[in-house]
Amino acid sequence: MRYSLKMPRLVQYFVVLGNLAQIFTAFFYWLFNADYVILILVT
Repeated sequence: MRYSLKMPRLVQYFVVLGNLAQIFTAFFYWLFNADYVILILVT
């Protein structure tokens, strides 16, 4: 699959945005799980 050379920045922007969304989703999921486990251990 080849992208049009007219919008390389737009494609790059969407790729970076997708990667950041994936990273933040994983991070918040891990953070939520960590807090949940800590609450269980403390309680």
